[in-house]
Amino acid sequence: MACSTVSIGELATGSDEESVRFFLRRLRKLPVTEAVACRAGALDRELAKTGRRLGENDNWIAATALHYSATLVFADGDFMKVPGLKRHRIEAKAH
Repeated sequence: MACSTVSIGELATGSDEESVRFFLRRLRKLPVTEAVACRAGALDRELAKTGRRLGENDNWIAATALHYSATLVFADGDFMKVPGLKRHRIEAKAH
């Protein structure tokens, strides 16, 4: 199991750093590299042609998963727009 650097930032938006680090302690971190950045740009161009762009963070997260050939686990339906993305949708339950 792994987590993209961008996802870590999203988690940190909703929690304190200590909690985020504890939650992620056993996960491999997938860095944003130059190759991921190029993949993100290409993905954004591709989706823009069809009027189905992702939000900026989601674009980076999808590009990271594509670059590392990882399965993206998500609850947000926006990732269904990404061709070639291996994905697993989970149902988020409200408390």
